[in-house]
Amino acid sequence: MAQVVTVGKTFEEILEVVAKIAEVDAQAILSKNKTAEVVDARHIFVQLLVEQGWYQARIARKMGINEGTVSRMLDHFSDRCKYRGSNIPMVLKAARDTVSK
Repeated sequence: MAQVVTVGKTFEEILEVVAKIAEVDAQAILSKNKTAEVVDARHIFVQLLVEQGWYQARIARKMGINEGTVSRMLDHFSDRCKYRGSNIPMVLKAARDTVSK
């Protein structure tokens, strides 16, 4: 069996960082919850996973969603930041800073 190498923080560590900074429940991020705050946190979470070296297929498997959904989240991330009028960029920066420590 091939050894799995994770670059940077683990899935669970990144999830906890995003949940804490975004002030949402970690399990809500992994759920089908569609409130704006949770969806924002979910997008930030996926963005950080990719930045930490995770492949889209692996993210999809761990989150229980399909790879196309992960791809769309990444493709539309900048639009979400731009048009949501929320604090996504600030939360993303704070989460990045925390994850990189």
